Amino acid sequence: MQHQDQAKENFHRLNRLYGRLFLLLIAALVLSSLLISNIGPLLTYNPGIYAAIKTASIAVGAILLVIAYITPQRQIRQIDPSASLAEKVELFRQAVILRLLLITGAGVFTCLFFILIADTDLILLLAIIIIFLVLARPTPFKTAGDLKLNDEEKNTLMQWTLSSKNKPTENDQH
Repeated sequence: MQHQDQAKENFHRLNRLYGRLFLLLIAALVLSSLLISNIGPLLTYNPGIYAAIKTASIAVGAILLVIAYITPQRQIRQIDPSASLAEKVELFRQAVILRLLLITGAGVFTCLFFILIADTDLILLLAIIIIFLVLARPTPFKTAGDLKLNDEEKNTLMQWTLSSKNKPTENDQH
């Protein structure tokens, strides 16, 4: 039972990390937009440099997004199906953390490049990165599918999600 509680806590921590990284990326977007609207790009206009930075931004974003999906998915496929649910969730958590950090890194780099040149095409790239981050959210359904869980393990995972949503809040206790 202790393994189940640890696995449940790992899954909840993974979701909290996702929320924090999502907010970090939105905050980076807002801050970079405010910086550009108030002081403009940090670099003076030079068509060659601007084109190189824009190309580098797109390349870095694309490379990080590809790595963010290939590497963790390979790690998830290597998880032993006969392992306990707690072990599967821990290995899954490690792989998904890598994925979330790479996607967030791509977004932060895009914001930095945007601050340098203020090219609005980079905001479009950032929107795509945010969509990838939303799609990477660790839900019980995706977790069950990725880990190829049996029915009992799926039910346990779904119960974790339901039990966390039905927890009484401080206001309910008073």
